[in-house]
Amino acid sequence: MSQHVKPKKGGFSSSETRSKIFFLAPALFLVFVLSIFPTIASLFLAISRYGPAGFGGFVWLGNFIDVLGNRHIWETLGTTLIYVVCGVSLQYLLGFGLALLLTQKLRFRRFFRVLFLIPMMITPVAVAYIMRMVFDFRIGPLAPIMGIFGLQDVPWLGNGTLAKILIILGDTWQWTPFILIVMLAGLETLPHEPYEAAVVDGATPWELFWHITFPMMLPVSSTVILIRMVEAFKIVDMPIVLTGGGPGVATESTTLFAYSTWRSFNLGQVSAIGYILLFTVTLVTTLYVNTVRRRIAGGM
Repeated sequence: MSQHVKPKKGGFSSSETRSKIFFLAPALFLVFVLSIFPTIASLFLAISRYGPAGFGGFVWLGNFIDVLGNRHIWETLGTTLIYVVCGVSLQYLLGFGLALLLTQKLRFRRFFRVLFLIPMMITPVAVAYIMRMVFDFRIGPLAPIMGIFGLQDVPWLGNGTLAKILIILGDTWQWTPFILIVMLAGLETLPHEPYEAAVVDGATPWELFWHITFPMMLPVSSTVILIRMVEAFKIVDMPIVLTGGGPGVATESTTLFAYSTWRSFNLGQVSAIGYILLFTVTLVTTLYVNTVRRRIAGGM
């Protein structure tokens, strides 16, 4: 008489459970090492006094009070917001515009699609050095052109406003291709039926863009802007190479301020600066997401 083993209803066998744990363990370990542990360690440093002499006891909110009481942190936060707002806005406009252009039937369209992606493949430090050489109006490639217009003596890196503009241009040159490729992928997935119906009704190209393309691309646009906003808050390569944060502290970002504080080995205040930046990013992105949701819910 043969015996039949009844299969278990739902759940997993012990061997399946062990297999899943075995394959998930490396990923969980990396998440802990690269994310959870640094967060806990930085929080420990933020509420303690830790410097060259080592651990100096807990100060709880003391580091946050000292950092927020320093006028320097507010200046760097304001500068960082300028980089985020101006840089990401310019990148989005250029990226979306180029994506629209590359969806047209142009000659060498595939060549330009590859060409426009090259800046994104270069490291930020290399981009900063390229910008430094290009805008060197003594020996740079633009020197003859600027000499014609009498701009060879303009203090491009010695003036706070002009230096900010150069940093924004460098960041825009590098990261516009990222927005371009995402927007281009979104445009190529749009349905053709709404356009055909609108053309039959006599819609102009501007009306097609504003009433069809832009609303349908809004989810993609909001996502790519959000990604770039979070990344732009961490900008440090361009300011440190182009200007070193100068003239004075005119171009110093919050991340660069944290780096200069770290060089003095004041790890408690460095961690406090990091959490202040994290709170700022969370606040700005939350306001942005809520605004976009209301616009979408209200039909633009």
